[in-house]
Amino acid sequence: MVLDNRTQVVRNTTHALWDGVDNPYSRLLRIEVLVSLNTVLLVFLFFFGSSRRRWKSTILRTCIWTAYTLSHSIVPYTVGLMQSAPFRNDLFAIWAVFLLYSFGSVDSISAYNLEDNQQVKKYAFEGLVQVVLITYLMVTYISGMPVEWELWCFWSIGVTKIFERWCAFLSASRSSWLLRKTRLVADVMIYEHELSSPGKADPTVMRGYNYLVTGEEEIAVRDDTPFHPQRLKITHEIITLQKIWECHGRLVTPDGDPDRKLKDMCLSFAWYKMLKRRFTGYPLHECDVTKTWELINRGFLSSNISHERAFRVIEVELGFIYDTFYTKYEEIFCKGKFPRYKCLYLLQILLFCSAIILMLSNYQTPMGHLNRVTESGTDIDVLITYVVISTIFILELSQLVAIVFSDWVKVLVICSYVERPTSLREKAVCPLNLLCLMTIGFVDKTREGQKASSSVNLPEEVKSAVLCSLRTNGRQLSNGQSSLQRNQMGDELSWACSLETHTHSILVWHIANSFCEIAPPQQHTEEQPADRQREEENHRLVATSLSRYCAYLVAFVPVLLPDHAYTTELIFDKVVQEARKILEECQPKSRLYENMMTIDGGNSAGTIIGDGIKLGKQLLEIQDQGQRWKVLADFWAEMMLFLAPSDNATAHAENLANVGEFITHLWALLTHAGILHRNSNLPA
Repeated sequence: MVLDNRTQVVRNTTHALWDGVDNPYSRLLRIEVLVSLNTVLLVFLFFFGSSRRRWKSTILRTCIWTAYTLSHSIVPYTVGLMQSAPFRNDLFAIWAVFLLYSFGSVDSISAYNLEDNQQVKKYAFEGLVQVVLITYLMVTYISGMPVEWELWCFWSIGVTKIFERWCAFLSASRSSWLLRKTRLVADVMIYEHELSSPGKADPTVMRGYNYLVTGEEEIAVRDDTPFHPQRLKITHEIITLQKIWECHGRLVTPDGDPDRKLKDMCLSFAWYKMLKRRFTGYPLHECDVTKTWELINRGFLSSNISHERAFRVIEVELGFIYDTFYTKYEEIFCKGKFPRYKCLYLLQILLFCSAIILMLSNYQTPMGHLNRVTESGTDIDVLITYVVISTIFILELSQLVAIVFSDWVKVLVICSYVERPTSLREKAVCPLNLLCLMTIGFVDKTREGQKASSSVNLPEEVKSAVLCSLRTNGRQLSNGQSSLQRNQMGDELSWACSLETHTHSILVWHIANSFCEIAPPQQHTEEQPADRQREEENHRLVATSLSRYCAYLVAFVPVLLPDHAYTTELIFDKVVQEARKILEECQPKSRLYENMMTIDGGNSAGTIIGDGIKLGKQLLEIQDQGQRWKVLADFWAEMMLFLAPSDNATAHAENLANVGEFITHLWALLTHAGILHRNSNLPA
């Protein structure tokens, strides 16, 4: 009998796969598959929706995009199949309300790209249509069901989640709420320097830095005229950086926060609110204020402060920016308080799941010959329903846990503690893991003229060298010429900094750097001291890492560079053609260095390859190999800072969804230093 049942199930399934849509069994099977698939997609999006910011994997991004797109498309199609089914299945009501819940997506991914945020009206219309269709289906099926009240409660959660996602789109839309939410910060920063005594600002203790952290959301701001900035009075409820640094509670003192990670997280949050102005076009008035540069110069570039702190702060700040554009978190915390309604969601879902489980314990699908059972005797439709409701509860519980341990909650708890220091809040924050890992890497994509390579972590020596260059040059950015002058090589090598475009300079120096890499190592007459060897290795590491990274930007992310992206692509393609032609002439390739040394003038004269080899030969004339790598390391560190300023904030936001580039971190850091352009004439 069991064998006969199995045979019948297989036979029915086979027929369902090949028969038309009018076959009831085929219709039911498709509905079951789609509901199950949507469950899997929702779980996948929760666990991996925000992983693309940490893992630069093309396969992962493709899977996330596929899951994101399918989960959005499956809902209306499945609901249509249910409504037109030539049979009745009471479990359709439960599945339909789950589809409504899934249409609101998970908290960790509301949008896949920036374009999704601009489709506010489209999503609102689609959401309204789904609510109407699913409501009609529920009214048709729900009458007389023992879980009628619970289903309507869960229906309300589904509607709320759709509204929540719609609000997330609005919050990230540059033409809507993002402008309104950013205006208050923009207005406050016009007169923020007037809130403290002139010349009394001290970035080491944040005295005079009344940058907004939290609290302004609940303050009613008088806006008598749209032509004047809104005036915000610093009250007890409003928490600023100065208040946090002046707090004497144990949680934010050196005893409770020895590495200043809690304070720095609040600095990241304040900077995040300020950085959002670059996405809305509001001016950054604080750039002309001396204390803006002093915060970077004395707060992060001081020799007794680790360079890791600066990048840790920027990394957390960009995490908040990512959440604004691609997740629901900013909307969830829009009131500046812990979203208690999430706990209510979990309670409602727990009651809903309990009621469904009780109903299913004695439930039989009234479908006659369409009934199918597993080997254990469980109806397949009942089993799918068990999986669905279990998934709903686990997802909501996991999302609540993710919220509790998010940086958003940490900032709220810290600010609440600063407002009213209590031991309870200390216990709430101390167990939280505040470590923030830098996951900046570069990965080569397959393209003509290049070979793909695996991602590598950016060496810590590179970050230190770049910040050291910023400390040396101050607010006067240079394309490498200043470093050449300091190393007394300006007269010989500065020509390579004044080429036709910035892309030309990058590629010429990259070729020269690569030429020095393949050159035979210098033979020393006597053994070098260990510290001298370490210094030389450090300079070589910095130079080669930044050289390859800048070349990577030219090849794969030209939109983040100063020149027009299309111009950069044309120049790169031309260089690939030049390189292929020259390499064909350099035979055998095992003697590449010797062959390239013979290139002088001829067809390569005036080309980027030719200029790169010319520069490389000039660098090889520096007899001291350690000094040669120091010249290159200092040049690339200075060039990296020179390339970072940009008015294309959208390009940086888009790249945050793909791990985020090192140049984006520098762009944000320079913004907070008041350096918005390369031709800044501000005093150092």
